[in-house]
Amino acid sequence: MKNIIIWLVIALVVFGIGFLLGMIEFLWPFNIFLSAFVGWHIAGWAWDHLYKE
Repeated sequence: MKNIIIWLVIALVVFGIGFLLGMIEFLWPFNIFLSAFVGWHIAGWAWDHLYKE
C-alpha cells in the first residue's frame, strides 16, 4: 500500500509540474494534457527503476 501511495505522489507532482508549465506558457489545453501525459509515463518509468532497485 505504501508503494502505491509513493507512486501516486510522484505522478501527481509531475502532473502538477506539467500543468503549471502549460499555464505559464499559455499553451492550448491539448498541450497541457499532453505534457501531463508524458510526465505520467516518465514518473512510471522512474518508479519501475526505483522499484526494481
